[in-house]
Amino acid sequence: MVGLIFGLCVLDGVLSLRLFELEKSEELNPLLALVLNFGNAPFMAFKLALTAISLLVILLHWNFCVFNKVRTVTAAYWLVGTYIVVVFYSTGLLWW
Repeated sequence: MVGLIFGLCVLDGVLSLRLFELEKSEELNPLLALVLNFGNAPFMAFKLALTAISLLVILLHWNFCVFNKVRTVTAAYWLVGTYIVVVFYSTGLLWW
């Protein structure tokens, strides 16, 4: 699960950089937009570092419940689904 999320993050980063090059998209995260000003490599490194830290938090709290209703593992599955939609959307923008 964690490897899949990280792999989707890498794919999202690569697709995002290509969309930025083609001027078909812009970074909406203000922090990542600031890092993007320093180049593609710092952007990817920062994006992957944020993802790695987030995944570590998810792993450490894998069996926890949020608001006594939703388990962290369930949220992780939702994250995978969301990332897949984002990757398909970004891929579609490349062909548009």
